[in-house]
Amino acid sequence: NEGKTVAAPGDIGLATSTDRCSTIGVTHTLATGVGSITCALAGSPKVNTSTITLDRNADGEWSCNGGTLDAKYKPGSCS
Repeated sequence: NEGKTVAAPGDIGLATSTDRCSTIGVTHTLATGVGSITCALAGSPKVNTSTITLDRNADGEWSCNGGTLDAKYKPGSCS
């Protein structure tokens, strides 16, 4: 993000929604670099409105957080 505040998905080149994410949200703390990208899933009734989140730590490393998604539908590396 080149040291700029991130307040909306468009600030990092993302759309606010896609065919598979009814909404996409972002958070970011400029001072620490910590942030997240959250997708409210769309499509199958089995996952509709569940969320999955990518979290960024202060070291710039990303991890997957399963959010409200049922464990059986989470990617293998997602907690």
